[in-house]
Amino acid sequence: MYAIDEKSYGSDHTAVAFDLNNLALLLDATDRRAEAEPMMRRMLVIFAKFKATTGREHPVFQEAVTNYRSLLMNFAHTQKQAAERVSSALAEGGLEEPKMDEGLEFVAPKLDVRTVLRSYWSLVMRRALTMFRWLRVFFFFCLSAALWGTLVMWLLRRCGH
Repeated sequence: MYAIDEKSYGSDHTAVAFDLNNLALLLDATDRRAEAEPMMRRMLVIFAKFKATTGREHPVFQEAVTNYRSLLMNFAHTQKQAAERVSSALAEGGLEEPKMDEGLEFVAPKLDVRTVLRSYWSLVMRRALTMFRWLRVFFFFCLSAALWGTLVMWLLRRCGH
């Protein structure tokens, strides 16, 4: 999904950020935090760029900040180090946010693996439904072509041809 979305929408699209978040959460759940951290950081940078360019916060911006901060805290960073890394990612995205307070707690919940899997399942089901609709159209086209062919053959026989 990640590669498809990146080629379809571009590397700074929020759909790519969602894919990066989901991949990073799966890597974090399998104790591969060193691989998850750059993905989660890039995800936050994309949402920061969105906010910097549009002037409004994406609906999941705070969750993105929380997820990155939680990942850093799980990676044995102190609160201050995590806050500095989050501020650095926001600045890289074009936001001139003030330094975050060391004791700052974000209220958005961290997405868990079940939520990630549910979102992928939803996407798979939507694509399967789309494929089913195309197959249904194809089936009815073939059925109607067969019925028209049968009707034409019957008419030709009735006319004596």
